[in-house]
Amino acid sequence: FKTIKPELINGLLGMEFNLIVFDAFDQFDADHFAIAEGLLKGGGLLFLLMHTPDVWMQSSCFRQRFIRLIKSTSDWSFISEKVENHIAVESGNNQPINKTDDVLAQQQTAIQAVMHVVNGHRNRPLVLVANRGRGKSAALGIASAHLLQQKDIHIIVTAPAKSAVDILFKHCRTQLGVTDNNHYKISYKKSSIEFIAPDALISKPVQAGLLLVDEAAAIPVPMLEKIMHQHHRLVLSSTAYGYEGSGQGFEKRFIPRLLACYPQSQQIHLQHPIRWKDHDPFEAFCYQAFLLDSDVANIETDDSISFNDLELRKIDQTGFIQDDTELSCVYGLLRSAHYRTHPDDLQQIMDDPALSVF
Repeated sequence: FKTIKPELINGLLGMEFNLIVFDAFDQFDADHFAIAEGLLKGGGLLFLLMHTPDVWMQSSCFRQRFIRLIKSTSDWSFISEKVENHIAVESGNNQPINKTDDVLAQQQTAIQAVMHVVNGHRNRPLVLVANRGRGKSAALGIASAHLLQQKDIHIIVTAPAKSAVDILFKHCRTQLGVTDNNHYKISYKKSSIEFIAPDALISKPVQAGLLLVDEAAAIPVPMLEKIMHQHHRLVLSSTAYGYEGSGQGFEKRFIPRLLACYPQSQQIHLQHPIRWKDHDPFEAFCYQAFLLDSDVANIETDDSISFNDLELRKIDQTGFIQDDTELSCVYGLLRSAHYRTHPDDLQQIMDDPALSVF
């Protein structure tokens, strides 16, 4: 059983767990909870520990909406311990891990694309984009193992934290059948794969036959640009809707620069989850709770409307509790205008008394 401070949960990106206990007695951080959701395996359980709902929701529009969403679905269970006046809210996905033909074909396409970066022309980077649980890290690990078996090659792996590549190295070891003790470096015949932190990679460039950047959206864009110019055979893996707060920066700032520098770059979107079933209820809940896929409202323009026709209206945040329509528009506009948007920003929109929405 592993216990970590909430602010260190970013270091678990890329890992997976069968059981997660999230302590929300004293405070509830939307960023941390959203990350925790992506760490849960299919068939796993998440316990959200809190005071009774009437106490937990006090003075928080965000928490009131959160409890409303929990109560609106049958996929959560309330477990009450009246003696201590605390409750545990249990959620889980009892469905088995996805192993359909579509999932296997998707995984194989990603593996072949990674290998083609090495076997094909130089300066044609690959970007793997997907929501969490789609097998990005597994595909990188399996493809790396195939390359180590086929040729003499040195592969470098980088990520915002070492723990983010645990799954990658796990699948690479399994595919190779090796059990060495060096967790973040594998030597196989005349080939090798090793982890190097992004800052170390930039300060002391290392020649490699392939560079893999896992959880790329959590790495600052200026660092990604330096890495991009240092390596001619490059694969970047990123989350479509990043909980880390920098997914929009990767999509809106880095990708256009990558395409401008390397027009023949390829992007692959992995649609089907591997760690749980398609249409997983807990994943869907978190998307709704944190409006992870909200976007700018589609408003038709009318040239006949003048400035004097516009109305400035202050929005009462309590209205966000029961109706997501206006809240989704507000948060979607923020996500579009500001590349570094967190689920915490949604929490602040609803709860910060110093913030007004018009």
